[in-house]
Amino acid sequence: MRTLGFVAISGLWAILLAAPAVAQSTDGMPSGPFDTFVPEPGFTTTLEETPPDTELVKRLFALGYADQCRLAIESDVLGTEPEVWDLTYRDSYQEADEPDRTFRLYHFNCDAGAYNVISVFLTWDSFSGLAPLSLARPEFDITYESGDFDGDVLDIAYRGMSATNRLVNAWFDPDTGTIGASGKWRGLGDAADYSTWVQRGPVFVLDVFDVDASYDEAVNPWRIVAGGRVLEVPERLPEERFDEPAEDDADGQ
Repeated sequence: MRTLGFVAISGLWAILLAAPAVAQSTDGMPSGPFDTFVPEPGFTTTLEETPPDTELVKRLFALGYADQCRLAIESDVLGTEPEVWDLTYRDSYQEADEPDRTFRLYHFNCDAGAYNVISVFLTWDSFSGLAPLSLARPEFDITYESGDFDGDVLDIAYRGMSATNRLVNAWFDPDTGTIGASGKWRGLGDAADYSTWVQRGPVFVLDVFDVDASYDEAVNPWRIVAGGRVLEVPERLPEERFDEPAEDDADGQ
């Protein structure tokens, strides 16, 4: 599975850094319309001082994620119109009178199941052009009582970091520069994982990761990563049961 993910990301990099066979201007840069855009080696497509045409970005997304995001690309269920944000940052070596760096974040729907929507993020800046955004994610082993998924969680052991370019039920908060995701392991949502990544320059770093591995009709996750640091011992967070009334309801409000 990880090999396939690496191939998909590598293939997308090749597409993003390749040149168009059609829709090409005299200076070697692509120009619209882009619905028949097919890249070939030779020139770059998005390394400019200003962001590329969003229609070109949509075409590159469709080419780069043709297999992973087929539901969004080939149907109207999710569509391929991205959410777009223009963000800024400063490099540590910049002089005080230098302007902020700018980069653009794109959020595309990709796939969906009964209770989860999968999406991907792309980024653009004038130094790197358009690129897929990969995000760190911890790998772990879960020990259940009696080895049964329906039993209590006895231990969650951290095994290292991997990376993903597909997020489940993802969102972005431009005010805090935070990407979040929450994947349900079943429809009730009592078993799930929760992640947040925060902006550091033109990249995003893992800030918090919680996992609730128990199928017990309650929200009772374990925190594995806090403040970007892997905890030596996962922290058990307070439990919230689905059958407990909200505080306002209990007060009759």
